[in-house]
Amino acid sequence: MKIYQQNHLRKRLELRICLLTRSIPIHVPGGFEKYIFDLAFGLTAKGHEVHVITKHLPRKRAKDEVSMLNGVHIHYVGPRSSLFWYSFSFFIEMGKKLAQLQHESPFDIIHSNNLAGFSLYLVRPKGDWPPLVSTAHGTTISEFRTHPKTLFQKIRRSVRFLPVIPPEYVTFLRSKKIICINSRVKKLVEEMNPKFGKKCRIILNGVDTSLFYPNDSRVNDYKRPLIILYTGTLTHSKGVPRLYQAFKELSRKYPTLRLRLVGGGPLYAELSRQVHSDQLQTRVTLDGYINPSNMAEIYRQADIFVLPTESQEGLSFSILEALASGLAVIASDACHMEQVFTRYHAGLTYKSGDTEMLLGLLERLLENPPLVQKLGEIGRALVLQKYRKETMINKVEQVYHTILQN
Repeated sequence: MKIYQQNHLRKRLELRICLLTRSIPIHVPGGFEKYIFDLAFGLTAKGHEVHVITKHLPRKRAKDEVSMLNGVHIHYVGPRSSLFWYSFSFFIEMGKKLAQLQHESPFDIIHSNNLAGFSLYLVRPKGDWPPLVSTAHGTTISEFRTHPKTLFQKIRRSVRFLPVIPPEYVTFLRSKKIICINSRVKKLVEEMNPKFGKKCRIILNGVDTSLFYPNDSRVNDYKRPLIILYTGTLTHSKGVPRLYQAFKELSRKYPTLRLRLVGGGPLYAELSRQVHSDQLQTRVTLDGYINPSNMAEIYRQADIFVLPTESQEGLSFSILEALASGLAVIASDACHMEQVFTRYHAGLTYKSGDTEMLLGLLERLLENPPLVQKLGEIGRALVLQKYRKETMINKVEQVYHTILQN
């Protein structure tokens, strides 16, 4: 009898779950990483035993590794230094750790974040294994197609992305279910193989609406200085220089306008120098890395959130957090929110890389503070209706139980 069937026949409500991922928020505080922790913590709170296998931190950050966090067991594998997020040695080491944990006490479900599940098929001992579930935030092929412009960029991205396309395909091929974070991602998965569509289940990302909520004291206060907020990595691919350029243009017309950039990254020092050179240091704040526990308050201090990314986003947690916090949101079309924003009138979008169009949307909001408030109210209502974290966790748990029952 199969191991996972044996576990299921014990009629335990609790499951033993292993989450496989290249990175967690301790590595990088991104949406891909946040998803895995939200899921792990939420499932643990519901009584399940959750293990996460992820990549080692670099040597200089080894002290930041924790083996237990909020009841979740965390295991680190692979090389501490590597040019790539995914390497053959990483997959091998992840597979070995998974086999070790499986031997100690069998899992009921193995859940792969994108293509990490490939490790299961590199080091797979004989015998029956629990079913594999995968979450797709996008596909490697779609990511590869997005932004190479110069020949050097095309070569660089070919080296980075092309080797992981086969592991991603195998992961989806062997998965019992593929959780897609929105309908666009489902279409991308079906492009890889139309048969994958039968496995797909759309489960939208969600945020904690009890943590991210509007600042009611700012409602109807149209005379105070408005704050534009960006949260994320400070890189060219995120479009941060274009946002700064748009703000610089607007700062001449709106002397009380403020810009806040939250996050670290390669452009932090360069932006700091630029701000001082433009004598805008009293109006532009660069916070660097902020502990995630403080982010909710930062959103509540802002009015307009901009995500100017020029790289493809799945379903941005930062946009959802901003909407939940009652901010007016402007996002580039690389965020793929235009259908949602158009249908629910919950935000504004523009063509990625078009600084003039971004400038125009910002000016539209600055000239109409009641519109800023209205968009914030609609955005909050939208999140309450469609993007609650507890709903996401419950639906993923439902996928697990459905697979085990069948």
